Amino acid sequence: MTKALSAKKVEIQSGIQLGEVIINLIPVYDKPLNLNSQRTQASEEALESVLKKISSFREIKKEEKEPQVKKVRKSRPRVRKISRRIP
Repeated sequence: MTKALSAKKVEIQSGIQLGEVIINLIPVYDKPLNLNSQRTQASEEALESVLKKISSFREIKKEEKEPQVKKVRKSRPRVRKISRRIP
């Protein structure tokens, strides 16, 4: 992901909101950031270019996975069990 976004490194920060664990991947370019850092507006073009980079990263990951082979088990015929009858 650092290569796709051309960042120095990617920080992983986790937190809990509404009882769920949230993992944030934050790319670091110049100065370190955290979840409380000041946020700035980005242009539509910049966001679209980042989206293209990230989507290409996802496609690479999907191609790396090998298809899983399902094993077929032969099922045994069921044996009928009859309750004991006392004469």
